[in-house]
Amino acid sequence: MNKGYIALGILGVSLVGLTVAKYRYPSISTFDPVAYLRKLITVVKTQVVTSTQAVPYYVYIGEVTTVTETVTKTNYVYIPYVGYVYIPYYIYLYEYSTSASALPPNFTITFDFGASTSSSTQIMVQVNFPQSMSPEDLLGYTFYYAGSPIYAYWESCNSLMTECILWLNFPSGVPSGTVNVVAEFTGYPSSTTGVSPLFGTCAYDNGANVFPVYYNFCNGLPSGWSAEAPYVIYDSVLAVVGASNGGWNGIGNSSAITMPNPGIVDLIGNMYNTGNSGASLYFGVGTENYTNCGSPGGDDYGYWLGEGNGSAPLTLYFGNTTFNQTSTGVNDTPVIKVYSILYNGSTAIIYVNYQQIYSTSTASSYAPSYFQLCASNCTGCSPPYVAILYAYVIRIRNIPPSYTYSISFS
Repeated sequence: MNKGYIALGILGVSLVGLTVAKYRYPSISTFDPVAYLRKLITVVKTQVVTSTQAVPYYVYIGEVTTVTETVTKTNYVYIPYVGYVYIPYYIYLYEYSTSASALPPNFTITFDFGASTSSSTQIMVQVNFPQSMSPEDLLGYTFYYAGSPIYAYWESCNSLMTECILWLNFPSGVPSGTVNVVAEFTGYPSSTTGVSPLFGTCAYDNGANVFPVYYNFCNGLPSGWSAEAPYVIYDSVLAVVGASNGGWNGIGNSSAITMPNPGIVDLIGNMYNTGNSGASLYFGVGTENYTNCGSPGGDDYGYWLGEGNGSAPLTLYFGNTTFNQTSTGVNDTPVIKVYSILYNGSTAIIYVNYQQIYSTSTASSYAPSYFQLCASNCTGCSPPYVAILYAYVIRIRNIPPSYTYSISFS
């Protein structure tokens, strides 16, 4: 099978050994480098480029020309009115077969919302691509609603990189009825699209632009966060470790922050606990800070989800003092997942990977303003057991209206 390379956009590899074309100025007074590169891609994708060929280029006014002049700076590409652009930052090489298109497809998401909202609304969709994608491909999409770009956040993909979870933020809410969002592949990193740390990088995590409250652990504990006991952060993952004395270790924000109420708090991580019944893990939101882990009382009211003890199912905790608890009846698994608590007055609903597993209407109405990530060891066990809560991201989103959607590729 004959293979070659085309230039698409972002995080590349060296162009050593590949002759790169020098792009001449277009014969117009204004120039859009984005449109220029897109048209260049449209031309190049139909041709095989070997290490001895110059890349053809596209004159902006519509004329396709074969370039005879080449650039000796093999790590740079020259863009009119811009200058030499460093390839590893702006352009990556995408190997493709001449028997198939290499460009990720554009697509349209058609929503049908059951009700309107008047404040920022985060909407999740699962995009099932017709081909395997890469993180660079995903970052190359810009999403348009009513003609304007909106923030988008790729959360994760399956192992084949064909089924991906996408979040869209509608900053002023959504209307009831039909809404279209157009996804356009531009081939360069979009300023409004990002990826979560689950993709192995924090450089493009734009979750703070998508969700009302959002924290990752890419650079240590977030600003304003503290811990009762030592913790570990490795490769952007926070490990909340139970205290060595067998007590509780709490981590969270030290000062109150404004949280959506009602809202949904998500933890992307793992709370699987294989240890003795004396060790426990849980996370949630409360009216007091992390120092109340394990013994909520006084003025600490909230909603929490815990691994329970030993092999106990996931457990919902709510209230204060008595620490009301009720089993969800669902056991945890030792894989990274999304745990969610929807809180709305007396209603609390638990989700795992966006599938509802439990609900109750016996809670009370609380106004949380603190995150609490909690772990407790069992030092009296033989052997002693260390409980660890792992966290990539913790965030809060607004409750969306009911909706359905369909996706069409072009």
